[in-house]
Amino acid sequence: MVANTPASASKSPVTSATACRWLPRAALLVLYVLYPTVFTGCSRPSGPLASGSPLPPGALVAVIGASESDPAWPGIRGGAKRYDEQSPNLECLLAAPDRDDPESLRAVVNDVSAKHPLAICLCVADPEKARPVAREIVTRGLLLVTIGKPLDAVGAYGSVEIGWPEAAETLGRSLDAIAHGRRSYVLLHENGNDALASQCYARFSVAAQRDSMLKLLTVRHAAGAPGGQQHLVREMLGVFPHAGLIVTLSPEPWLAVQPRLELPRRTQPGETVAYENRFVTLGAAPRLWPRLKSGEAAALAGPLDGEVGYAAVELAVRGLMHIPSAMTRRVISCELVTPETLGDFAQRYAAAAGLTLADLMPFESHTPASQPGGG
Repeated sequence: MVANTPASASKSPVTSATACRWLPRAALLVLYVLYPTVFTGCSRPSGPLASGSPLPPGALVAVIGASESDPAWPGIRGGAKRYDEQSPNLECLLAAPDRDDPESLRAVVNDVSAKHPLAICLCVADPEKARPVAREIVTRGLLLVTIGKPLDAVGAYGSVEIGWPEAAETLGRSLDAIAHGRRSYVLLHENGNDALASQCYARFSVAAQRDSMLKLLTVRHAAGAPGGQQHLVREMLGVFPHAGLIVTLSPEPWLAVQPRLELPRRTQPGETVAYENRFVTLGAAPRLWPRLKSGEAAALAGPLDGEVGYAAVELAVRGLMHIPSAMTRRVISCELVTPETLGDFAQRYAAAAGLTLADLMPFESHTPASQPGGG
């Protein structure tokens, strides 16, 4: 059930009836203002560690992933290991449950806690699942840093978050450029599920209404839909088969291997394969790169996940050293990734995680290459 990796073994140098309504612009602007996002670069230590208490030799910091199947976990794990390899007094323990459920997560936390870490960095994909174990971690006297969605009222020392709202705004602002001549789109969102989902919806909507000439054909709300998000995408395409873009503010519909959601393809003269529709989503983990490379995806927006793991361990170390005025919240910014920029992004993603492209994409025979986007 538990995958433990000692990272320090080597210290090498809508429809209208079914969805939340497309809000009036004034209301969206209010939501936009209510949820500001602050960003900071996190791939390097953000300041000297001269003050504060020394980190004791062999200090153990654990990083616990949401699950082994989380597409961001290899990058997060690699970034944490990269920080560990630069810190001679630090030992990093990396673990993740093999299933995405509260019982598996609690088992991993208990196993890790038995090894007496000084701090735990906990990946939070679902706050309701993670909140009970987060409280237990703090109750045990351990310093807690959350990764991903923030957890209020659990006593965490700090948090590392992803700039998803800004990424959603970037997608809305960039729709026309992403579309390559396509004139319409459909939207799948999670507005109201939690504060983060509402931020993403508000910022995308304001930017799209302000900056895009594309026509919004229909909207669906992803919460509680029978058949899940893949069903909703198929439903929208059933009504609007010629929609230019499918915009999803979660990558969930495109991540599952079985059942796999694939957009319809057509063969152009010269046997060139093209897609009638293309999707755009938040999330840029390696599992999505082949879809971007093939042209099925028009754009992705996501972070270098290695920076997330690196920043989490750095934050925990600063907390353990009692660094005066240390920053306790980091927001890792996202990038807009297109077929033209995929090659460069993939190389930097791998470097941030301290991995090779073969590590990240074991079933790919070659490096993702920059190429022109589809029409």
